[in-house]
Amino acid sequence: MLYVGANDGMLHALDASSGANGGNERFAYVPSAVFPNLSKLTNRSYSHQYFVDGSPTAVDAFVSGAWKTILVGGLRAGGRGVYALDVTQPVTSSTAESSVADRVLWEFNHTDTDGADLGFTFGEINIVRMKNGSWAAVFGNGYNSTNGRAVLYIVDLADGSVIRKINTLAGNTTQPNWLAAPAPVDINGDSIVDYIYAGDLLGNMWKFDVSSPNALSWGVAYAGVPLFQARNATNQLQPITERPQIGMHPMGLPTQEGVMVYFGTGKYIETTDNSPTGQNTQTFYGIWDKNQSTLTPFTRAHLLKQQIIDESTVHGYNVRVTTDNKIAWHGTSGNPADSPPTTHLGWYMDLLNTEGGNANNGGERQVSNPILRNGRIIFPTLVPTAIVNACDFGGSGWLMELDAVSGARMAFSPFDLNNDGKFDNNDYADVNGDGVGDTQVSGKQSDVGIIPTPGIVAGVDPVEYQYTPGSTGEIESTRANAGNKDLGRQTWRQLR
Repeated sequence: MLYVGANDGMLHALDASSGANGGNERFAYVPSAVFPNLSKLTNRSYSHQYFVDGSPTAVDAFVSGAWKTILVGGLRAGGRGVYALDVTQPVTSSTAESSVADRVLWEFNHTDTDGADLGFTFGEINIVRMKNGSWAAVFGNGYNSTNGRAVLYIVDLADGSVIRKINTLAGNTTQPNWLAAPAPVDINGDSIVDYIYAGDLLGNMWKFDVSSPNALSWGVAYAGVPLFQARNATNQLQPITERPQIGMHPMGLPTQEGVMVYFGTGKYIETTDNSPTGQNTQTFYGIWDKNQSTLTPFTRAHLLKQQIIDESTVHGYNVRVTTDNKIAWHGTSGNPADSPPTTHLGWYMDLLNTEGGNANNGGERQVSNPILRNGRIIFPTLVPTAIVNACDFGGSGWLMELDAVSGARMAFSPFDLNNDGKFDNNDYADVNGDGVGDTQVSGKQSDVGIIPTPGIVAGVDPVEYQYTPGSTGEIESTRANAGNKDLGRQTWRQLR
């Protein structure tokens, strides 16, 4: 089955088989939070409205004494609510409507008890097993809540009751905040969540400790202080609106050396976000959480600086070159004392082409989930354009690939720019200006407008294909280099 939320007010369940029934709709579901607005669809003066705007998550979980496939979804800009369906048994043309209706497990809306902190539910919902033995839906409270704070919700998957609501106390009605999509992490490999990371609109990257069997003990790690606060070079707060990516630290196992937390900054929600001018510079970060009992607060001054240093055209593609500064990890306690630091607690790269002393960031920001894959951190950026006609799609973006350890450009060509089936110096950029390609590129500009996180399909080693649907309505395919390491198993989940 294929489950798709749509702005017609429904979640659609489509037959994804290749047979005669492929593509047929099996059922549709209207969450109660959007029901009052359905009549607007038939209004002669209708202007665009959001309804079931979020992407659902479906996972096998042990619920109510049995293994079931549970689907949980949010509404993004469509409403302040979350819904859950039991989709264990496929729906066929002979399934009774009453049977389908019984598959609605629960809804959790902002008008419910404990719902006052629930805003518009941007971000994917996580379905995970918690330390107290329950399976739960884990999500950030979303944009524009009544109280204006960043709150993490952990909701029982069986009945929608709130197991734990963790309030960061960051934000208020004067300076509204919200918690973006969280990233649950299993540190010790037992398939149970130990920590949860999530960013907020005020630039805070939070770590939540849920490692206790007692849910009442779950809370913000490090005595309520954020792991990191993102600020640019002029000390402006940088909003975090997407899920971070978590990976092993290169020095050792997560239980010994902690983890790396990768995330970008920026937002694309309000009408003022659509302007390419007057925007604060945004950044992509890779920071080190040492997973120690106490935290010594650190800033970008303690991170390795990488930069975008060149933009040019190679084989018809607009490309970027970035620095390849070397990282030296600060393995002792406390923070690096020198400036710039000779040892580091991570790295960062401002989304700004510094070539020729340029200071115009073009409004570029990072507002899609990054991918950690085979030693690379892969992420798209968004660059808005001034819109004259409201029906124009506008915008562009860059597909970036960096070394996950240091944020440097890769040691090999990440893209087959001349489409010859090889990744070599014929795909390099000419930085020296002598007409010969001499440097690996780190980014490739979209030819299809604004792009989301790419879908990646493995090809014949070392080729992989990265597919990015764009705002022009087209899909761009990029032949990319998967690297020299064996992919192998990236993660696992014990189901039975």
